[in-house]
Amino acid sequence: PARDGSWKLRLIARDAAGNEASLLCPGDVLIDAQPPRAVVVGPRTSNSGSVEIEYDVQDAGTSGPGSVQLWTRAAGQAEWRPGPSVDVSTGKRPPLRVVLADGAHGLFLSATDRAGNASAIPSASAEPQASLRIDSQAPTVALLSPEPGAAFGAGAVARVRWKAEDQALEGACISIEVSTDRGRTWAMIASAETNDGAFDWAVPSSDGDGYLVRIR
Repeated sequence: PARDGSWKLRLIARDAAGNEASLLCPGDVLIDAQPPRAVVVGPRTSNSGSVEIEYDVQDAGTSGPGSVQLWTRAAGQAEWRPGPSVDVSTGKRPPLRVVLADGAHGLFLSATDRAGNASAIPSASAEPQASLRIDSQAPTVALLSPEPGAAFGAGAVARVRWKAEDQALEGACISIEVSTDRGRTWAMIASAETNDGAFDWAVPSSDGDGYLVRIR
């Protein structure tokens, strides 16, 4: 068999008397026996169920990539489900968008080149190329203290207490802000706090009755 590459094709006809005629086919003939390779690059998280998938596709053969197919598997599920596919034969990478429910999902990308060679589709035991968490719900936050109308001496330490809940609240995710003008402007007093529910705030030395505190 011919190796991968670009080939010229010539047809030769010979009769019983030894006379010959030949014809050179116009253009080149491409031989490509290698499947393309496609992989999901991102994203890792999304706050919307409608997600544009970042991907890369390469073809070591001569024909070039033709199309890519997305596969998804929700956490706890055994089967991979076929998702959208896009044509990449022009060399461009058009958007690959999928709609998924809240939760964790495995992602896998298969590809077919212009010669018809296809990469493997994911089996039940296949590991995802990437994982994606969809979280379209905002965290719930409650400020427990200071209570409305609380009074503190200048320079005192006020304990700010809160309760914040969400399936994806991780690490240093809490910010605390204070307003001295009843909410017209805000200043940060703590950022990148862990969600442990409490922070000791050194009250400013200037008097005022328009102080507000909020958790973000």
